[in-house]
Amino acid sequence: MKNYRSALLGILLIGIFISSIFIYRIESQKRILELELIELSNVKYGLLNVDEWKVALSEILVRRINEFEIEPAKEEELREKIAGFLATAIDELEKSFFEKNSGSFTGFIKGSIANITDVYGVMRKDIPLITESILDFVKIPRIKS
Repeated sequence: MKNYRSALLGILLIGIFISSIFIYRIESQKRILELELIELSNVKYGLLNVDEWKVALSEILVRRINEFEIEPAKEEELREKIAGFLATAIDELEKSFFEKNSGSFTGFIKGSIANITDVYGVMRKDIPLITESILDFVKIPRIKS
């Protein structure tokens, strides 16, 4: 009986020793990973620093804006796209306005005034003028500096 206890105690101690070695290795790897994570999170790398990303993106945007040129062949295509966008935006704005103001007396009054003054029709009529203003603004060299 005493031999069994000694043998069982020996096996138990060996198991505890082996488990301790595994736990030590796992904890060592965990400690190394935590140190690496702390090092990567350090501001000097800029990977997780929002300010560094803002600087990098602003430099890219400035460079792209300075490189931007409208070719004469593409100007007409750009004019059509801007005019189409403005027309779509005005249509969506009008639809949203009437949907938001439907179902109430004040909404009825607002919609009636908008119809009487033909606000959206005036905006549609001014699409070519607004389009040319946008194109002129994009062509101005001083905005690129």
